[in-house]
Amino acid sequence: MAPPKDTSAPPSPSVGVFSITRTVIIEAPRERIWGILLDFPKYNEWNPFARGQSLVDKSKKPLGDQTPAPGKYLLISFSMPPTLDPSVKPKPAFEYITNVDHANYRVSWRNVDMPAWLLWADRWQSLTEEGDGKVKYETFEVFGGILAYVVKWFMSGHLEEAFEAMGKGLKERAEKVEPAAEQA
Repeated sequence: MAPPKDTSAPPSPSVGVFSITRTVIIEAPRERIWGILLDFPKYNEWNPFARGQSLVDKSKKPLGDQTPAPGKYLLISFSMPPTLDPSVKPKPAFEYITNVDHANYRVSWRNVDMPAWLLWADRWQSLTEEGDGKVKYETFEVFGGILAYVVKWFMSGHLEEAFEAMGKGLKERAEKVEPAAEQA
């Protein structure tokens, strides 16, 4: 199966071999959570799955401007199983940002490490107001291509654990009261 052509909306799980979804409710302002989610250079401080994210050019050289935008490339250093242990050496993944929707609080990227017929993966993250100061963080990824079957059989449990750990880390980071806010 080919990856979906439309990058303005999340793909249906039915277009891939399998998908993983995780949701967590966070009690913090949506703008704060969004800021944390898009602050790729600080992922190493809170994210046990994506230990680092850096915007790069097509040859994987870091860009001076680390503001996420569609059309930019993203080099992710990930740990599976997820851990904040600095002695664990993360693995790289090369992605292409397909959507940064500030109005609707959605961001997405697509794996570009290999040809799509072999393996593709579309990752989406979104924030939705739930009322009473609560925000729903939802993340999901749809996997397709021949190797997606191998990923499903051997890695889906690890990916589920990693998505869960990222949601928990984001929740803890966003709900943490900053010292400056306590004094106000």
